[in-house]
Order: sequence, then C-alpha cells, then structure tokens
Amino acid sequence: MLKITSDPINVEELLRQVSAEDRGAIVLFVGTVRNRTGDKKVKYLTYEAEKEFAENILSQIVEKSLRKWPGVKVAVVHRIGENLHPGEITLVIATSSAHREEAYAANRFLLEEIKKDLPVWKKEVFIDGSYHWSGWNN
Repeated sequence: MLKITSDPINVEELLRQVSAEDRGAIVLFVGTVRNRTGDKKVKYLTYEAEKEFAENILSQIVEKSLRKWPGVKVAVVHRIGENLHPGEITLVIATSSAHREEAYAANRFLLEEIKKDLPVWKKEVFIDGSYHWSGWNN
C-alpha cells in the first residue's frame, strides 16, 4: 500500500499489509504532529500535495528501496489536509523482512527519502496566529 490521503491513517491496516509468516521483523515508523516547534506552540498543521504527482514520487522512492532491499515488504501512507492537530498521525512507514536488519535499514531509508523528495508542503500554524511554510526540497 502506497497512498497520499486526507483520511486518518489506519496503522493496523499497514501492519497487515507487511505481515506474513516468513517475516521475523516488522518495523513501524509513525510520524505525528508535534505540539511545539522551537519556542512556538503549534495549533495545527496543514499538509498540501498534488495527490497523483506525490503518489508517483512515493512509488519511485519505494522502488528505490526495494532495489536496495529486495526481500522487504513496504507500506507507506502520508496524510494531507488542514487542521491536523498535535498528536494526529501524519505519516506511517511499515517495513518487514525475514530479519530485523533489512527492515530497519529500509524503513530509515524510506523516511529520509520521503522527507527529502516527496512533494508535500507543510504549513505550521502557531497559537499566536503566525505560521511557517516548509516542504519539498527545503
């Protein structure tokens, strides 16, 4: 499963996607909205993306990881939308393999590549009314 969605992310569904009897390791990364950036309190986040384009890039990132770790199963969902409050899940990466080393390595690789290359923009809105945009390639 590779998806960009405005729906809440079902972590258990991603675990099911990568589970199998021949898998001795499942690594799960769950990214959530923080309540603070530096000394500013976060009110909510907005994530924006052109869904089809972002899913295409996500697919390329996953393919790159599968070339490096061909035995690893992968499921990734990134949430987009407005008013995502502290504690809400915004990114889940699930990887599995026969042994933990490959599952961990693939998961970390996917996280770093997604943060670097996925065309998603983030607007942090702070309690004081100010905001900050960041995102794709910055």
